Order: sequence, then C-alpha cells, then structure tokens
Amino acid sequence: WAAVEEKFGTFLPDMKWINMGGGHHITRQGYDIPRLEKLLNEVNKKYDIQTKQLKDCDKKDKYRIYGEMLNTYGYGAEEGARSLTCENYYTNTEITIPLDPLLSAKDNAKKYFDRYGKLKRTEEALSVQTRETKDEIDHLESIQASLDIALSENDLTEIRQELVDAGYIHKKTKGSRKELKSSPFH
Repeated sequence: WAAVEEKFGTFLPDMKWINMGGGHHITRQGYDIPRLEKLLNEVNKKYDIQTKQLKDCDKKDKYRIYGEMLNTYGYGAEEGARSLTCENYYTNTEITIPLDPLLSAKDNAKKYFDRYGKLKRTEEALSVQTRETKDEIDHLESIQASLDIALSENDLTEIRQELVDAGYIHKKTKGSRKELKSSPFH
C-alpha cells in the first residue's frame, strides 16, 4: 500500500474505489471454476446420501432382536399370524413383532436376521465411504480456498496439477490428435 500512496497519494482522497488487481484467476481462459463448484456440490450430495443411508442402518439391532425373539418365542405364533407379541428379555418389556403371514416363525426369523446382516455390512462399508467422501470434500474445499488466494499464474498451474493428480480433471495435451484413416478390410 505504501507504494501506491507514494505514486498516487495526491489522487487517493478523490477516489471512490481502486482496483488493486487480483481476481484474474477467476476469469482466466481455460480455468473452469464452475466445474470445481459443480464437483464440490456433487460430492456434498453424495455425502448427504451416504449419511442418510448410514442413519438407516441404526435399525439393524431391531431386526436382530426380532429374529432372536422369534427363535425363542416363535413356537407360540399361530400359522398365518401377522404379528407376535412377546416379552423382550433384553428390556423386560412387551414387544410386537410384525410377521409375514405366508412364512413360518422360523422363516420370519431368518428374514429378520438376513436384514440385520445386510444392514450391518452396509454400515461397515458406509462408515469407510463416508470418511473418504468427507476427506474428498475437505480436499476440494482447500483447493477452492487456494484458488481464492492464488496470486500468480504459477499458483494456478500448481492448483491445476493438484486437480490432475487427484483425478478431478484431465491433463491437457498440446498438439492435435492424429486423425485415424479408415481402410477397407479386403
């Protein structure tokens, strides 16, 4: 600022604003800021879906308990029954278990254990995936912050290379593509 005051100090009191440069990276040809923003939005949506699915996995223990209760008390279920009410021996409270009337108590228990197993595997996989997606969001946000403070063409080149290395954009190749000529098979 001292250099500006030294050269233009007499003009400054009459000015409403002054453009100090910067911001050139946003409009630089070939630098696609909207693509980065779109990518960040897509990854955020992916994260939201994963966390919702992970929350749905909280129901897994309910299905395990249903299966265990049916294995213990299933003999009391009437054929074609739509539910079984019994005592949950974990909480000493009454529990009503929905049943598929077309299945036996044993088959209903198997169905609940299968659902429990699927949700357990899903939870394990999603736990890893959500951490990776969150790391990806943090990385993209740091790149976005780097763009906001980039001052030189060299800064932009480094940021672009980071995006290429991470696989978010493709490296531009110089030169023209070779034109393939078709030739007859005979």
